[in-house]
Amino acid sequence: TFPILSNSTQLEFVTENQKLEFPLQGSPVLQRNRLSPVEAELLERAIFEFIKGLKLHNVIMFHKAAVDDGLLLSELLYSNSVHVTHIEVLVVSKAVKILEHFFTTVGSSNTADILLISLEDGEEIDQLLMSLVSNKRIKTLVVGNLQRWQDRLLEVKAYEMYLIVIMHCKESVQPVDGSSTKEDDSIYCFESEDVYTVWQSFLSDEGSQKMHQVAVWKKNSKMIKMEPEIDTIIVRLALVEYWPFIRIRMVNGTVTLNDCVLKRLLNEFAKRQNLKFKLLYGHKWGGKVETDWTGAIGMVLREEADMIPFLPVTESRESVLDFTKPKAFINHGIL
Repeated sequence: TFPILSNSTQLEFVTENQKLEFPLQGSPVLQRNRLSPVEAELLERAIFEFIKGLKLHNVIMFHKAAVDDGLLLSELLYSNSVHVTHIEVLVVSKAVKILEHFFTTVGSSNTADILLISLEDGEEIDQLLMSLVSNKRIKTLVVGNLQRWQDRLLEVKAYEMYLIVIMHCKESVQPVDGSSTKEDDSIYCFESEDVYTVWQSFLSDEGSQKMHQVAVWKKNSKMIKMEPEIDTIIVRLALVEYWPFIRIRMVNGTVTLNDCVLKRLLNEFAKRQNLKFKLLYGHKWGGKVETDWTGAIGMVLREEADMIPFLPVTESRESVLDFTKPKAFINHGIL
Protein backbone atom coordinates (compact mmCIF):
# COMPACT_ATOMS: atom_id res chain seq x y z
CA THR A 1 0.00 0.00 0.00
CA PHE A 2 0.96 3.62 -0.47
CA PRO A 3 -0.28 6.35 1.88
CA ILE A 4 -2.29 9.38 0.84
CA LEU A 5 -2.83 11.63 3.84
CA SER A 6 -5.72 14.03 4.19
CA ASN A 7 -7.25 16.28 6.82
CA SER A 8 -9.86 13.65 7.69
CA THR A 9 -9.75 11.87 11.02
CA GLN A 10 -8.36 8.64 9.59
CA LEU A 11 -5.28 7.79 7.59
CA GLU A 12 -6.26 6.73 4.08
CA PHE A 13 -4.48 4.07 2.04
CA VAL A 14 -4.80 3.17 -1.61
CA THR A 15 -3.70 -0.03 -3.27
CA GLU A 16 -0.72 -0.35 -5.57
CA ASN A 17 -2.72 0.06 -8.78
CA GLN A 18 -4.42 3.21 -7.46
CA LYS A 19 -1.23 5.15 -6.85
CA LEU A 20 -0.52 8.47 -8.48
CA GLU A 21 2.19 7.21 -10.79
CA PHE A 22 3.55 7.74 -14.26
CA PRO A 23 4.48 4.92 -16.71
CA LEU A 24 8.10 3.89 -16.64
CA GLN A 25 10.08 4.75 -19.75
CA GLY A 26 13.54 3.24 -19.52
CA SER A 27 15.23 2.94 -16.13
CA PRO A 28 13.91 4.75 -13.03
CA VAL A 29 14.88 8.41 -13.08
CA LEU A 30 15.41 8.89 -9.35
CA GLN A 31 18.47 7.40 -7.69
CA ARG A 32 19.46 7.82 -4.05
CA ASN A 33 22.16 6.64 -1.68
CA ARG A 34 20.06 4.81 0.88
CA LEU A 35 20.22 5.90 4.50
CA SER A 36 20.12 3.43 7.36
CA PRO A 37 16.71 3.14 9.07
CA VAL A 38 18.01 5.11 12.06
CA GLU A 39 19.47 7.87 9.87
CA ALA A 40 16.25 8.08 7.84
CA GLU A 41 14.16 8.43 11.01
CA LEU A 42 16.41 11.16 12.41
CA LEU A 43 16.37 13.00 9.08
CA GLU A 44 12.57 13.08 9.00
CA ARG A 45 12.37 14.21 12.61
CA ALA A 46 14.86 17.00 11.91
CA ILE A 47 12.81 18.15 8.90
CA PHE A 48 9.62 18.16 10.94
CA GLU A 49 11.16 20.14 13.79
CA PHE A 50 12.12 22.89 11.35
CA ILE A 51 9.08 23.08 9.09
CA LYS A 52 6.43 22.84 11.82
CA GLY A 53 6.94 26.57 12.38
CA LEU A 54 6.28 27.49 8.73
CA LYS A 55 2.45 27.51 9.09
CA LEU A 56 1.90 25.09 6.23
CA HIS A 57 -1.40 23.61 5.10
CA ASN A 58 -0.23 21.41 2.22
CA VAL A 59 2.88 19.29 1.73
CA ILE A 60 3.65 17.37 -1.47
CA MET A 61 6.28 14.63 -1.17
CA PHE A 62 8.01 13.04 -4.15
CA HIS A 63 9.09 9.39 -4.18
CA LYS A 64 10.67 6.90 -6.47
CA ALA A 65 9.14 3.43 -6.80
CA ALA A 66 8.53 1.16 -3.81
CA VAL A 67 10.05 3.18 -0.97
CA ASP A 68 8.77 4.02 2.49
CA ASP A 69 10.69 7.26 2.89
CA GLY A 70 8.62 10.03 4.40
CA LEU A 71 6.05 7.93 6.27
CA LEU A 72 7.20 9.09 9.71
CA LEU A 73 7.37 12.68 8.50
CA SER A 74 3.84 12.30 7.11
CA GLU A 75 2.50 11.09 10.45
CA LEU A 76 4.15 13.98 12.28
CA LEU A 77 2.76 16.53 9.83
CA TYR A 78 -0.67 14.91 9.89
CA SER A 79 -0.73 15.22 13.68
CA ASN A 80 -0.22 18.97 13.13
CA SER A 81 -3.21 19.22 10.74
CA VAL A 82 -1.09 19.43 7.59
CA HIS A 83 -2.53 17.85 4.43
CA VAL A 84 0.13 15.55 2.91
CA THR A 85 0.10 14.13 -0.62
CA HIS A 86 2.57 11.45 -1.73
CA ILE A 87 3.36 11.17 -5.43
CA GLU A 88 5.40 8.38 -6.97
CA VAL A 89 7.39 9.89 -9.82
CA LEU A 90 8.80 7.76 -12.61
CA VAL A 91 8.65 10.18 -15.55
CA VAL A 92 9.50 13.80 -14.78
CA SER A 93 7.60 15.43 -17.65
CA LYS A 94 4.31 13.78 -16.66
CA ALA A 95 4.85 14.65 -13.01
CA VAL A 96 5.28 18.30 -13.96
CA LYS A 97 1.96 18.32 -15.85
CA ILE A 98 0.08 16.73 -12.94
CA LEU A 99 1.51 19.17 -10.42
CA GLU A 100 0.98 22.21 -12.62
CA HIS A 101 -2.66 21.18 -12.84
CA PHE A 102 -2.72 20.93 -9.04
CA PHE A 103 -1.36 24.46 -8.65
CA THR A 104 -3.87 25.77 -11.17
CA THR A 105 -6.65 24.14 -9.15
CA VAL A 106 -5.61 25.57 -5.78
CA GLY A 107 -4.98 29.01 -7.30
CA SER A 108 -1.78 31.05 -7.31
CA SER A 109 -2.90 33.00 -4.24
CA ASN A 110 -2.86 29.80 -2.14
CA THR A 111 0.66 28.56 -2.93
CA ALA A 112 2.26 30.40 0.01
CA ASP A 113 1.30 27.60 2.42
CA ILE A 114 2.50 24.74 0.18
CA LEU A 115 5.84 22.98 0.62
CA LEU A 116 7.39 20.59 -1.89
CA ILE A 117 9.62 17.96 -0.26
CA SER A 118 12.05 15.60 -1.94
CA LEU A 119 14.02 13.09 0.11
CA GLU A 120 15.62 11.89 -3.12
CA ASP A 121 18.99 13.01 -4.47
CA GLY A 122 19.59 13.19 -8.22
CA GLU A 123 19.65 15.35 -11.33
CA GLU A 124 16.18 14.31 -12.44
CA ILE A 125 14.48 15.40 -9.22
CA ASP A 126 16.39 18.68 -9.50
CA GLN A 127 14.89 19.22 -12.94
CA LEU A 128 11.41 18.45 -11.65
CA LEU A 129 11.65 20.93 -8.81
CA MET A 130 13.20 23.64 -10.96
CA SER A 131 10.37 23.24 -13.46
CA LEU A 132 7.76 23.64 -10.74
CA VAL A 133 9.15 26.62 -8.87
CA SER A 134 9.65 28.85 -11.91
CA ASN A 135 7.49 31.97 -11.49
CA LYS A 136 5.58 30.40 -8.57
CA ARG A 137 8.04 30.83 -5.68
CA ILE A 138 6.78 27.69 -4.01
CA LYS A 139 8.66 26.65 -0.89
CA THR A 140 10.91 23.70 -1.70
CA LEU A 141 12.84 21.44 0.68
CA VAL A 142 15.58 19.09 -0.52
CA VAL A 143 18.20 16.91 1.15
CA GLY A 144 21.94 17.12 0.56
CA ASN A 145 24.34 18.61 -2.00
CA LEU A 146 24.29 22.21 -0.84
CA GLN A 147 26.76 23.44 -3.47
CA ARG A 148 24.73 22.00 -6.33
CA TRP A 149 21.63 23.81 -5.14
CA GLN A 150 23.55 27.04 -4.69
CA ASP A 151 24.53 26.71 -8.34
CA ARG A 152 20.89 26.05 -9.24
CA LEU A 153 19.86 29.32 -7.60
CA LEU A 154 22.04 31.20 -10.08
CA GLU A 155 19.94 29.78 -12.93
CA VAL A 156 16.69 31.44 -11.82
CA LYS A 157 15.58 34.95 -11.01
CA ALA A 158 16.03 35.93 -7.39
CA TYR A 159 12.30 36.09 -6.67
CA GLU A 160 11.43 32.70 -8.21
CA MET A 161 12.65 30.29 -5.56
CA TYR A 162 12.28 29.76 -1.81
CA LEU A 163 14.72 26.94 -1.05
CA ILE A 164 15.49 24.95 2.10
CA VAL A 165 18.35 22.41 2.12
CA ILE A 166 18.90 19.85 4.89
CA MET A 167 22.49 18.64 5.34
CA HIS A 168 23.58 15.61 7.38
CA CYS A 169 26.98 14.96 8.95
CA LYS A 170 28.55 12.89 11.71
CA GLU A 171 30.07 14.72 14.67
CA SER A 172 32.54 13.02 17.00
CA VAL A 173 31.56 12.96 20.66
CA GLN A 174 34.07 12.06 23.37
CA PRO A 175 32.74 9.67 26.05
CA VAL A 176 31.80 11.42 29.28
CA ASP A 177 34.27 9.39 31.36
CA GLY A 178 37.03 10.04 28.84
CA SER A 179 37.78 6.30 28.65
CA SER A 180 39.35 4.64 25.65
CA THR A 181 39.44 1.13 24.31
CA LYS A 182 43.23 1.19 24.01
CA GLU A 183 45.80 1.10 26.79
CA ASP A 184 47.69 3.86 24.99
CA ASP A 185 46.20 7.09 26.41
CA SER A 186 47.01 8.96 23.18
CA ILE A 187 44.46 6.91 21.23
CA TYR A 188 40.79 7.45 22.01
CA CYS A 189 37.63 5.92 20.65
CA PHE A 190 34.93 8.53 20.04
CA GLU A 191 31.25 7.97 19.44
CA SER A 192 29.61 9.76 16.53
CA GLU A 193 26.45 11.85 16.65
CA ASP A 194 24.12 12.67 13.77
CA VAL A 195 23.92 16.41 13.13
CA TYR A 196 21.45 18.03 10.72
CA THR A 197 21.97 21.60 9.54
CA VAL A 198 19.28 23.66 7.83
CA TRP A 199 20.12 26.12 5.06
CA GLN A 200 17.75 28.64 3.49
CA SER A 201 17.94 30.90 0.44
CA PHE A 202 18.07 34.68 0.89
CA LEU A 203 18.37 37.59 -1.49
CA SER A 204 21.92 38.83 -2.03
CA ASP A 205 23.23 42.21 -3.11
CA GLU A 206 24.40 40.59 -6.36
CA GLY A 207 20.83 40.24 -7.61
CA SER A 208 20.63 36.49 -6.97
CA GLN A 209 20.18 34.32 -3.87
CA LYS A 210 22.65 32.77 -1.44
CA MET A 211 22.26 29.88 0.98
CA HIS A 212 22.72 30.68 4.68
CA GLN A 213 22.62 28.32 7.64
CA VAL A 214 19.54 29.01 9.76
CA ALA A 215 19.31 26.07 12.18
CA VAL A 216 20.96 22.93 13.54
CA TRP A 217 19.31 19.85 15.05
CA LYS A 218 20.62 16.88 17.04
CA LYS A 219 18.74 13.90 18.42
CA ASN A 220 19.19 14.84 22.07
CA SER A 221 18.66 18.58 21.73
CA LYS A 222 16.02 20.92 20.37
CA MET A 223 16.18 22.71 17.04
CA ILE A 224 18.62 25.60 17.48
CA LYS A 225 17.79 28.47 15.16
CA MET A 226 20.33 31.05 14.03
CA GLU A 227 20.18 34.60 12.72
CA PRO A 228 22.16 34.54 9.45
CA GLU A 229 24.19 37.53 8.36
CA ILE A 230 22.29 38.33 5.19
CA ASP A 231 22.82 41.19 2.78
CA THR A 232 20.67 44.31 2.97
CA ILE A 233 19.10 44.75 -0.45
CA ILE A 234 18.23 48.18 -1.83
CA VAL A 235 15.23 48.05 -4.19
CA ARG A 236 14.66 51.07 -6.44
CA LEU A 237 10.97 51.86 -6.94
CA ALA A 238 9.62 53.93 -9.82
CA LEU A 239 6.50 55.60 -8.40
CA VAL A 240 3.45 57.09 -10.05
CA GLU A 241 0.60 58.68 -8.07
CA TYR A 242 -2.18 56.07 -7.89
CA TRP A 243 -4.76 56.87 -5.22
CA PRO A 244 -5.45 55.25 -2.76
CA PHE A 245 -2.54 52.82 -3.19
CA ILE A 246 0.26 55.33 -3.81
CA ARG A 247 0.23 58.87 -2.38
CA ILE A 248 3.41 60.75 -3.24
CA ARG A 249 4.79 63.77 -1.39
CA MET A 250 7.81 65.73 -2.60
CA VAL A 251 10.07 67.24 0.09
CA ASN A 252 12.89 69.43 -1.26
CA GLY A 253 13.01 67.39 -4.43
CA THR A 254 13.02 64.07 -2.55
CA VAL A 255 10.23 61.54 -3.06
CA THR A 256 8.44 60.42 0.11
CA LEU A 257 5.12 58.71 0.78
CA ASN A 258 2.09 59.87 2.71
CA ASP A 259 0.19 57.19 4.60
CA CYS A 260 -1.06 54.76 1.95
CA VAL A 261 -1.22 51.07 1.10
CA LEU A 262 2.24 51.07 -0.48
CA LYS A 263 3.91 52.69 2.52
CA ARG A 264 2.51 50.04 4.86
CA LEU A 265 3.56 47.24 2.53
CA LEU A 266 7.11 48.58 2.20
CA ASN A 267 7.46 48.81 5.97
CA GLU A 268 6.36 45.17 6.28
CA PHE A 269 8.70 44.00 3.49
CA ALA A 270 11.61 45.85 5.08
CA LYS A 271 10.95 44.11 8.38
CA ARG A 272 10.56 40.59 6.96
CA GLN A 273 13.08 40.53 4.10
CA ASN A 274 15.87 42.86 5.26
CA LEU A 275 15.10 45.25 2.39
CA LYS A 276 15.59 48.97 1.94
CA PHE A 277 13.80 51.04 -0.68
CA LYS A 278 14.90 53.98 -2.79
CA LEU A 279 11.91 55.98 -4.07
CA LEU A 280 12.13 57.46 -7.58
CA TYR A 281 9.53 59.61 -9.30
CA GLY A 282 8.29 58.04 -12.52
CA HIS A 283 5.86 60.86 -13.48
CA LYS A 284 3.61 58.46 -15.46
CA TRP A 285 3.33 54.75 -16.18
CA GLY A 286 4.77 55.22 -19.65
CA GLY A 287 4.13 53.95 -23.14
CA LYS A 288 6.01 52.73 -26.17
CA VAL A 289 7.26 55.42 -28.56
CA GLU A 290 8.75 53.75 -31.64
CA THR A 291 11.26 51.34 -30.05
CA ASP A 292 11.63 52.98 -26.62
CA TRP A 293 9.44 53.11 -23.52
CA THR A 294 8.78 56.26 -21.52
CA GLY A 295 7.85 56.88 -17.87
CA ALA A 296 8.26 54.35 -15.07
CA ILE A 297 8.35 51.41 -17.48
CA GLY A 298 11.23 53.01 -19.35
CA MET A 299 13.10 53.46 -16.06
CA VAL A 300 12.88 49.73 -15.34
CA LEU A 301 13.88 48.72 -18.87
CA ARG A 302 16.89 51.08 -18.73
CA GLU A 303 17.76 49.53 -15.32
CA GLU A 304 17.31 52.87 -13.56
CA ALA A 305 14.69 51.22 -11.31
CA ASP A 306 13.89 47.67 -10.20
CA MET A 307 10.14 47.71 -9.61
CA ILE A 308 6.91 49.60 -10.34
CA PRO A 309 4.30 49.14 -7.58
CA PHE A 310 0.63 48.72 -8.57
CA LEU A 311 1.29 48.99 -12.30
CA PRO A 312 -1.94 48.15 -14.21
CA VAL A 313 -1.48 45.15 -16.52
CA THR A 314 -1.77 45.42 -20.30
CA GLU A 315 -0.72 43.01 -23.03
CA SER A 316 2.05 45.30 -24.28
CA ARG A 317 3.43 45.79 -20.77
CA GLU A 318 3.44 42.05 -20.12
CA SER A 319 5.62 41.60 -23.20
CA VAL A 320 8.49 43.55 -21.58
CA LEU A 321 7.94 43.25 -17.80
CA ASP A 322 7.47 40.43 -15.28
CA PHE A 323 4.32 40.92 -13.21
CA THR A 324 3.90 39.38 -9.78
CA LYS A 325 1.15 36.84 -9.13
CA PRO A 326 -1.67 36.70 -8.22
CA LYS A 327 -3.05 39.68 -10.12
CA ALA A 328 -5.69 41.94 -8.59
CA PHE A 329 -8.77 42.89 -10.61
CA ILE A 330 -10.21 46.32 -9.82
CA ASN A 331 -13.37 47.96 -11.19
CA HIS A 332 -13.82 51.74 -11.10
CA GLY A 333 -17.27 53.28 -11.27
CA ILE A 334 -18.86 56.71 -11.04
CA LEU A 335 -22.10 57.51 -9.21
